[in-house]
Amino acid sequence: MTRVIAVAGGKGGTGKTLVASSIALSLTRRGFRTLLVDVDVENPCTPVLVGGVKWTAEGYVYMFKPIVDLDKCVRCGLCADACHEHAIVVMAEGPVVSYDVCTGCGACSLVCPISAIEEGRRLLGLVKYGSSRHSLDLIVGELVPGERRVIDLALEVIERAKTISERYDYVVVDSPPGTGAVIHAVARWCDVMLAVTEPTTLGVNDLKRFLGLVKPLVRGEIILVVNKYGLPGGVELPHLDLCRAHIPYDPAVPKALSLGLNPASYDPGSPASKALEELADMLIML
Repeated sequence: MTRVIAVAGGKGGTGKTLVASSIALSLTRRGFRTLLVDVDVENPCTPVLVGGVKWTAEGYVYMFKPIVDLDKCVRCGLCADACHEHAIVVMAEGPVVSYDVCTGCGACSLVCPISAIEEGRRLLGLVKYGSSRHSLDLIVGELVPGERRVIDLALEVIERAKTISERYDYVVVDSPPGTGAVIHAVARWCDVMLAVTEPTTLGVNDLKRFLGLVKPLVRGEIILVVNKYGLPGGVELPHLDLCRAHIPYDPAVPKALSLGLNPASYDPGSPASKALEELADMLIML
């Protein structure tokens, strides 16, 4: 049976991508068929850290874009009434669509009595499939620069990953920072969630808010992962029973990241690399 491990957390910069890529590579090295899914579509970084990705396929993702035929339009205003986002305003010359606000729901087209609103396409981004030189498979979403519909592309990446997830022993999901709708979808899918934080005041404060969101959603365990443990000047984390893994502050990590390497590839004997390997062993035993 496939096990889905989500790596998430509130604020950015805590090391979620580091943890996700390291866990996926560790599971692969142990002989498990593993898929790494990157739903941080605004800033997908996992391909950099898993080494030598060869892309085998990609597909563009579009959403509905209303195109108004002004020659047909009778200015009845039903399209504007149906638009909950208020992306359509009916002027004397006809409906004007604010595409920055439009969510592509298609309600305007459905209510138009004379079919004056046609279906156009708006490019959201693409979904890429590939495999690293370590035999780790990846699915990565990339949002078009300037596009705001993060949730639509992220959900598409999740759905495409679900269609092939049964081929794998483990699916590791690298989530975006924050507590938005993407996290809701990931939390409902995963069997185990790793909540990554850091020993800073911002990290602790954000962790409390994040756990308040995901606790009711995750059907399995939530494991708190403290990254940069022992950071000079860092704060003591509250004694939480969820605190199961500590990745020590390790100068080898920024050196590895500056070279675009996973810490285990750069220095497998470093304290952080060993801690990440122990975390992978813990997940296998769950």
